[in-house]
Amino acid sequence: MQERKTSLQQLDFTLLFLLFVLMCISLLAIYSGTTGQYNVDDMFFVRRQILWFAIGTILLLGAMSVDYEMFKVLSIPMYVLGMILLLIVQFTPLGVEINGAQRWIGIGDSFRFQPSEFVKIFVLISLAHLLYNITKTPRKKSFKGDIVLVLKIFGSWRTAICFNINPA
Repeated sequence: MQERKTSLQQLDFTLLFLLFVLMCISLLAIYSGTTGQYNVDDMFFVRRQILWFAIGTILLLGAMSVDYEMFKVLSIPMYVLGMILLLIVQFTPLGVEINGAQRWIGIGDSFRFQPSEFVKIFVLISLAHLLYNITKTPRKKSFKGDIVLVLKIFGSWRTAICFNINPA
């Protein structure tokens, strides 16, 4: 039996280096695109992007420390949670309209988030779990049957998103 690698051993340093290069290029693009354009400090948007890079890095490290087997257990609850969040946006007073579209959940005046961004990740995890189960289970396999299963999951969240479409 092969011993599991630690999180540090599993890192793809080439990919991390390329990600770092892209982050630096994006900071240069933000700086050059916003310098002198707004009545704020020239580094305002760059600092804000660096803050989001830091938050993303912390989330990345947190996700790396989670055993991926846990996602198998949580895939269905995450999918259901995502559907509930999308329905909350449309059918409760928590759904906030911004620029003519009701796609946000607002709690108080200062905290808002867009559930569809989380639902994208939840659907990917659910589809991965579904495809894992399809390949694991012995059955008569057919491409058509597999596509129908995937479209059932994909279609259900897509229908919930369509409720949130507000034509301008």
